Parts: sequence; structure tokens; C-alpha cells
Amino acid sequence: MKTRRMPAAALMTLAALFLMTGCEYDGPRALYYETHPETVTPVITQMTPAEAAAGAQVLTLSGENFSQVPANNLVYINGYACEITSQSPASITIRRPDRYGDSCRVKIVNTEAIEFGLFEPYRIEQAYASFGGFPQATELLAMTVDRDENVYVFQKTPRTVYKVSPDGSKTELGTSSKAVTDAVPGPNGKIILLMNHANIQAMNPSDGSEELWVTVTNKKVQYGDFDANGCFYAGGAGTDLIVVRPDLSFAASGQYPRANIHAIRVYGGCVYVLAEDLTAGADPKIAVWKHAVTDAAGALGAKTLVLNRALTGAYADSTFHDIEFSAAGDLFVGTSHAHPVLKVAPDQSSDMYYKNLLPTAARQLVWGNGDFLYMLRAGGKWDLIRIDAGEPGAPHHGR
Repeated sequence: MKTRRMPAAALMTLAALFLMTGCEYDGPRALYYETHPETVTPVITQMTPAEAAAGAQVLTLSGENFSQVPANNLVYINGYACEITSQSPASITIRRPDRYGDSCRVKIVNTEAIEFGLFEPYRIEQAYASFGGFPQATELLAMTVDRDENVYVFQKTPRTVYKVSPDGSKTELGTSSKAVTDAVPGPNGKIILLMNHANIQAMNPSDGSEELWVTVTNKKVQYGDFDANGCFYAGGAGTDLIVVRPDLSFAASGQYPRANIHAIRVYGGCVYVLAEDLTAGADPKIAVWKHAVTDAAGALGAKTLVLNRALTGAYADSTFHDIEFSAAGDLFVGTSHAHPVLKVAPDQSSDMYYKNLLPTAARQLVWGNGDFLYMLRAGGKWDLIRIDAGEPGAPHHGR
């Protein structure tokens, strides 16, 4: 008896029929078989400002089809995830990103939609850059800017004095006689040097040579600034606020008998002092105060509180290093915070200046003669930073 075998092709056909009719596949089906709800792509129709020039702190995307659920909106610029500060289905405001260029790509993602929206090219100016080519391992103590926009930088060890020209080229002027804690342009084109000492020196900016300017008896002053009348206000740890008159006579003001003074800045006819009150239980402990200048001899009015560090929110536990003013009257505080510059408006509203851009920390802030704000970076990575603020600073009377 002959056995008949079913051809292989027939077997395969029967197997396929069995699979289609005799069993059901219960696993997940391919995504392209699913029915998806229809989504609407977000669209960016406008960016405000039209280009992100220097000084712009926030940018606004206008358009349509943004999500009504805040967590579902994401904004990227050249791959950088931007911080959203406010939003609606037709408008999203972000902080200026840590990106710059002439052809930036702005991407809006609505996680409820399949496709994303693009706006390009968008121009964002560079907000800051290292200036002068300083090695970050070398500690820098102080700086100042003269009327020609030259920046003088004072190093800790060795005590080298550098001059950085407006084009960023750096030259060595020599060595300071002591470690410099502050420097201010002063009379006859000299640079006044404070060195945590009773002697205040005057440096010749052409060759770095020094001469004694004035000695304030037994007071180791560290910081100072000139007013419009040529009076110089100086102070330091436990020194009180000292007034040096144009004839080089001097006197203690009596306003800070138990305090460490950390910064002094003259603005708008007032002397501003960043001070730590050493009195037990003092409140505020660390604050910025101001005094009206009441005559040409440097007489001062009573203390008026400007800023209490304890009430600065995220900055309340930070070290306050320095203070500076814009021409518009905004107070800038250099701090040890991760976002190192606190900006306080005349109405007392405040914000993190150039948040997410500037490196920490800010040991010193000095405005140049135009729109550049110079920052001496501390915190282990020492550097001179030139910030394009997009606005001028308040005048420095010693220049």
C-alpha cells in the first residue's frame, strides 16, 4: 500500500488558514493600526522682542494651539530647555536661554499634539563672555574701570596688577604693595587702592607705581567710593564709615560703630552701604542702607533701610559681596548664589538677573562707561566677566 504525502505547499496553506480561523492573537497590535484622536499642531507666529538684543531678560512666543495645561508646553531653543515664566493657549513667556546666534531655532512642543511648531531663524545676542583671558585657577581680588574703559584687575598671589584694554588685550603693570580689596578711579587720574590697611594708596595707571594718598588713623579700610563733591567714603571690618574730604582731612561718621562694612557705592546723592551689624540680636543683620549727602564736606543723613538680606527669598542665605547701580536706579547685588546677581528695582520688586546664564559667584560688580557690566567671578573659578547689560550704569564720580 502506497502512502501519499501532502505537498509542502499545501501544508503551508492549511497552517495559514488554521492560524487565521482557529486562534486569536491577544497581544498588542502595531501602533499604526490604532485609531488616534486628531491633534492640532502648535504654531509660533511671532517672537517678542523681534530679536533678543542685550538686556532682554525674557522672550515671548505668540501663536496658537498651545496647551491649556501648563505642564504640557515645552520650549526649546537650539536644544536648550527654556524656563517658562507665564503661559496661555496663545502666549508663552520664557527666560532668555543660555544660547546665542543669528539663526537660533525656537521649538514649541505641546505634548498633546503629534507635531511640534518651529520659529526660525531667531537672533539672540551673546549676553556675556570671559574678558581678558585670565586663568581660572588664579584668584582675583578686585577690579575697577577708568574713564577710557580700561579695566584694572588685582591678583592675590602673586599680587600682579593687570590692565585690560577695551579690545580685551591684557598687560601687566607691576605688583601692588599689598593685597588690594577695592580700587576706585580718583583725583588726577590715579587709581585709589584700598588694602585692608590704614594707608590708602594712589596708583599711577600708566606704570603701576604707588604713592600714599591718605592715612586714616588705626582704621583698616577695605572698600570705598567718591561722591560728586570729591569726598571719599571708606570702611571695612569694625571701622565705622569714614569720610575723607578733598583736603584729605577725615572723620568717622558714627553711623556704623559695631559693623563690618562689605561694600560702598555712591548713587543719586546718597551713600549706599552694605553692612553686617555685629550687635547681638540685630535685625536686620545684613542689609543695604543709604544716607543722603547733606553738604559738600560729606555730612550724612540718618540711615535708611534699602534691602534686608533676610527678606530676599532664595538669596537670604547667600553671601552678599558687592553692590552696584544702573542709570535707571536698579540695585544690583553680587552674591554667592548659583544665580549670582540679584536685581532690585526702585519699587523693591526683585529678580535673578540673567538667570541661568551667569556663572557663580559674583565677588565684585562694576559698571563701565556704557552698557558693559563687569563681574569678578569667585567661588574657585576666578575670572573677569563682561556682561552686555543693554543699558548704562550709574556714573562713578571718581572717573
